[in-house]
Amino acid sequence: MGGAMLLRCLTLTLLPFAAVLAFAWPVRRRSHYALRVGLCLGVAVALAVAAWAGGALLLPSSPLQLVLVAALAVLQACFLCDQPLHASLYTAIWGLMTQQFCWQLFNALYVLPAVALPWLALAPFTLLCGVPVYALVARRLPVGGRYRVGPRQTTSAVLIFLLFSFVAVGILRGYDSVLPLPQSALALMCEFYCLTILYLQNALFKNSAIQKELTTLDLLWHQQKEQYDLAKENIALINRKCHDLKHQVRALRDMADNDQRRKYLDEIDDSIRIYESIVKTGSEVLDTILTEKSLLCKEKDIQIHCVADGSRMGFLDPVDAYTIFGNAIDNAIEEVQKFADHDKRQIDVLIHVRQQFLVISITNPLTAAPSFRDGLPQTTKGNNGYHGFGLKSVQHTVGKYGGNLTIGTEDGCFTLKILFPLPQTAAAPA
Repeated sequence: MGGAMLLRCLTLTLLPFAAVLAFAWPVRRRSHYALRVGLCLGVAVALAVAAWAGGALLLPSSPLQLVLVAALAVLQACFLCDQPLHASLYTAIWGLMTQQFCWQLFNALYVLPAVALPWLALAPFTLLCGVPVYALVARRLPVGGRYRVGPRQTTSAVLIFLLFSFVAVGILRGYDSVLPLPQSALALMCEFYCLTILYLQNALFKNSAIQKELTTLDLLWHQQKEQYDLAKENIALINRKCHDLKHQVRALRDMADNDQRRKYLDEIDDSIRIYESIVKTGSEVLDTILTEKSLLCKEKDIQIHCVADGSRMGFLDPVDAYTIFGNAIDNAIEEVQKFADHDKRQIDVLIHVRQQFLVISITNPLTAAPSFRDGLPQTTKGNNGYHGFGLKSVQHTVGKYGGNLTIGTEDGCFTLKILFPLPQTAAAPA
């Protein structure tokens, strides 16, 4: 009898540990993960032995036990997962509610005369339920190794958990680990509703976040369209003015009779050498973008080196091209202007065709290696405004054309590389 009781205590204590571990497994892990899992397992076994020695089962059948089990689950998630506290709390809630649902489903089958599962089948039954739960839910909830939840979503999940858990506590009160069939069915229904609402809440918040991001990207796209149109007009105006001034200076130089006038005209000639910043690549769109950025680099004392063949860029919508090059070069300018050393204030832009791909490469020196999330460097700016959306906008735009964006660092340099498959026709996607 004592051995059976110990086995029951171990099973019921290890199930929450295993459930939380299942939802923590896909999340970015802390260092020495295997050791951390072993320590959590040791604590769970110690609690099971303590419960057996006290002649009780560690079930959330009272408010105090519910708080104890929930606190242990949260501590386990925090100990294993490299994510904010509120995200670990969210992880623990999913694990606890899934474990409780599996337990109540087993309890209903245990007391159902037509099925009457043996008690020792609890562990394999839970494992059988856990495999599809992990594959269909736990593995898909995190994004990029983290639960992308904010305090508002976590608070909502906590309230849902507390509401349904205290209802379940009321049903469990007065019983040991086995419930009569009516109470078991009622408890199972509560756990099912809780999981369903948690899942719908997660989907609702995720859709809201995606919609917000798409709205922001759309707004940025329209702003970049206006900026491109303005840049195009400005470059055309510079072209005309510089061309006229060159002829005027040449005529005045021929008329000059003294050194002072020649010196004055030399200064004027030097001041209009801005015309040399006009880039000719074979693409009017690319000429406009690179010229604008070349002028900006000239103003900031940054050397930008362009080796660009834009003759095969006709398939890119002008605003999409402006989005890609504008954001990428602006990021490079922002980084290299931090250098006091003039030799490091350089940006290299390479555009060429290789086989059936248009290859775009933008490289610049780095002051410090950035940290990456989802393949994109994290912004070092504040969280307000549109900071951090520049490269997301580039990624979104590249994806429209079936392209591939790769970002990396090597030898103290940051490199952004884009591969576009060249279409059979020059039509841009709708």
